[in-house]
Amino acid sequence: MSTHRDSIAIDPSIIRKIVAGQMDTSLIQDMGQRESVFGILDSLSIKSRTEVQQHSPCHNPYFTPENLFEQPPLELDTASLCRCYGQKVVLVIGGETNTTGEITHQLAQLHPEHLLVLVNQHTHSLLQQLQKHHPNTPITLLDGHHYDQARMQKIFQEMKPEVVILAPDIHPALQTSENFCQLVHYLLFGTIQMARLALQGGCSHFIMVDNDPETGTHSFATATKRLAYHYCQSLLGHTRYITIRSQNALILPISALTLFRTQIQVNKPITITHPEISRHYMAIPTMVRLILQAGAIGLGGETYFLDLGEPFKLVDLAKKMIHLCNLQPDKDISISFLDLRPGEQLRPNSYQPSTTLQPTNHPWLKKITTQNKHGEPLDNLLQRLENAITNNDGQGLLKEIQTVTSKED
Repeated sequence: MSTHRDSIAIDPSIIRKIVAGQMDTSLIQDMGQRESVFGILDSLSIKSRTEVQQHSPCHNPYFTPENLFEQPPLELDTASLCRCYGQKVVLVIGGETNTTGEITHQLAQLHPEHLLVLVNQHTHSLLQQLQKHHPNTPITLLDGHHYDQARMQKIFQEMKPEVVILAPDIHPALQTSENFCQLVHYLLFGTIQMARLALQGGCSHFIMVDNDPETGTHSFATATKRLAYHYCQSLLGHTRYITIRSQNALILPISALTLFRTQIQVNKPITITHPEISRHYMAIPTMVRLILQAGAIGLGGETYFLDLGEPFKLVDLAKKMIHLCNLQPDKDISISFLDLRPGEQLRPNSYQPSTTLQPTNHPWLKKITTQNKHGEPLDNLLQRLENAITNNDGQGLLKEIQTVTSKED
């Protein structure tokens, strides 16, 4: 077994499920983890479920997200992507998530001069994956946080990034009332600091990825990030500030597909919260391609919106998966309905009534124009927020942010 496979820790329960026929290796999204699983199975002389179940009625070569949702092929403007990211020093800031990992993998394929990745979690497996699949691309993983002013100034001075992609994660602990000051420092002033450094450093593009849905979550974190994006897009200079709302919070997680498939395989009822509940679907690689495309075509000051199309009913998805297994809904596999979870919506609402969507040259990308209802210069509001942080006034921060969100209703 290779050293690469040995170096990535694998949850033993994953191996047990594969050996027991309860999990398909195709459901492992992380490429490095999948390689390690294959290595362990090879050492045990065990075939994966994909191999063992070739003739099972529940194994179907078309049982993939792409075919389940029948999305049209995605066409990209390769020339604009190469102009934006090719032969450039690109800095990616985010957590060690599937989205951040996919952004770095796709950027590496565009042949940047140097790919810098700043993450605040353990990055050993991500570095190994990047080096294995892109051996000719100079890649450096950096430790630190984007709100650490001294650290970021040093990175900009020494590495001289030309393109910055900011897609920070938010730890749930930061979204509690006890941590409002830290959250605003992280999301708002950390982003503003990065935007100023990009302008001072002569960056061509500063691309901000907003993963929050537009409607139904007037959360403290969402409003704080939107203030940061509004400020950045108001900056004047040669740097193009572009916001992209990926809306991945509105997208059906791959775990739901895994659950449905597992329930079919073990001949259990498929469980759905409500017969009318609907969701969007977009694979992470497709979402990232659109994020990079929007960043490449933006002229500066725009907010782009990923057009996810019409949502689909989960009950229709369940029935289609059952049919693909050569089984009959309600005869071979039943579908049972539970209660909606607190705050769960039947249909995703992707943007507010005050938002106008404009078409772009790409059918899957829309440009957003939103009426500014803040009613005062952003600098005045930012100064009050900064004073509240200095005084550790979490309730004062909350009041200011709630005022902003109420004006956007």
